[in-house]
Amino acid sequence: MKKLQNIILYSILLLHFPVFYTSNNISELSMPSFIELLGITFVIGFIIIITISIILRVIKKPINPIIVLIGIFLFFSYGIFYQGLINEESHVRHIVLLPIFAMVFLVALKYSPKSTKKTTQIIFSILIILMVSDLFTFFSEYEYESAGEYWNFSEDFNNMELENFPSIIWIIPDEYPSYDSLQLMTSYDNSNFINNLTDIGFEIKDMRSNYDFSAYSIPSTMNMNYITKTDKHFDVGKEISNSRLVELLQSNNYELTHINGFGEFHLDNFDNNLCDDNIILRNARYFDTNMMLPILIITQPLYVNIVYDHVRNVECYFEELIQVENINSKQKFVLAHVLLPHRPHLIEDEGGSLERRGNDHLRNPEEGLIGNIEIVNQKLIESLPIIIENNPNTIILIMSDHGFRYDQDVDFQKATEFQKFRYDNFVAIYLPNNFELENNVNSNVNIFRSIFQHASENIPILEDRFFHVCYTEIKEFYDFENYTLGSKKLIDNCLIN
Repeated sequence: MKKLQNIILYSILLLHFPVFYTSNNISELSMPSFIELLGITFVIGFIIIITISIILRVIKKPINPIIVLIGIFLFFSYGIFYQGLINEESHVRHIVLLPIFAMVFLVALKYSPKSTKKTTQIIFSILIILMVSDLFTFFSEYEYESAGEYWNFSEDFNNMELENFPSIIWIIPDEYPSYDSLQLMTSYDNSNFINNLTDIGFEIKDMRSNYDFSAYSIPSTMNMNYITKTDKHFDVGKEISNSRLVELLQSNNYELTHINGFGEFHLDNFDNNLCDDNIILRNARYFDTNMMLPILIITQPLYVNIVYDHVRNVECYFEELIQVENINSKQKFVLAHVLLPHRPHLIEDEGGSLERRGNDHLRNPEEGLIGNIEIVNQKLIESLPIIIENNPNTIILIMSDHGFRYDQDVDFQKATEFQKFRYDNFVAIYLPNNFELENNVNSNVNIFRSIFQHASENIPILEDRFFHVCYTEIKEFYDFENYTLGSKKLIDNCLIN
């Protein structure tokens, strides 16, 4: 009976930590991710319980659930204390905080009271209060994010049938600029790549992104509409996974594949997630709240190439992209997003292998951008003829999420003058035989509207609008060419008077 009581106490305390984390990070809530957090917590908790039990046996002390509970609490709350003690004036290092936590545990080993019926009741009451507090926080923070909360959905796509409609492959080279803006910013002539695409059968489009950040640009394109608001709950993965485009394609039995060369989000509603994050990277923010934070830092040399290697992620992306095959013309949608030419900068050696390139090896910031562009160009020109051959009756869209963004810590000449180039993205499209776009569109939000006009003439093209994102605020431009918002100018990422 006593063992069962202890197991119940341990389980309630262990349950507290993923519930507490989720209630304070409500935008990350999904049943698969929560179940994964539970599994991680209980596996680590089991290891802690076994370890403390062995320690107690070695020092010849009886198993005391109070000591075990203290050990669990210290482990899973470490990261919260660590982050709470960091401010602009001081930086508490693990080498200082870890010994303090060890001393607290040693004091608990020596002076913890014996477990009695009364202490068990007190501990149980405290744990129940913790869980009630977690649930209260959860329900007070949780907002039911229905499909229309961030979007003004119309009925344009209701009951649309896509029988015999082409498959679609959307390749997103992150931050790839248009030909003109690249030449103006860096004097780099990208005409060779443009000519190669044209020879393959692509048409180059003169378009702009509606937003200057991926987190809003891609969901807007996928929802074929503008965002009406944003807040701390806005989650790019969810907004893509639950987008109007995904809903439309799923209702027409398309197979959905995500090739993740971006390395940040998993798309729950897709049939296939390729090159996906592993369990450590997926739950990095949760590990930041507990003692896994210093453990992962200390052991980083042992796992860094396993956990997240950007080079390997890019290689996986192009390996999977070239294997996309649809000879039987089954309807498919492939979303293929790669973090290139966006930083970090890469270089290709003589053997064709990629490796990271440090900023100290660059003559100037432009060199890193151009190097990444040349890698993307080469990989795409090698891959696209094979993709076209293996995917008949397929629309292939190469469209970046936005143009090149100047970082405020990078000293480009005339950086402020070139801020509007954030929106000058690259767009090229390959259309199968007997398929034409009904309208020439000027911005990303309308690209899929234009494509689906082939299935329904009643789909309207939206007015082109452009927005700047400043943290959780989205501001619309009144005068794009002069890059102003009313009487205020945009500097870096925010508005100033």
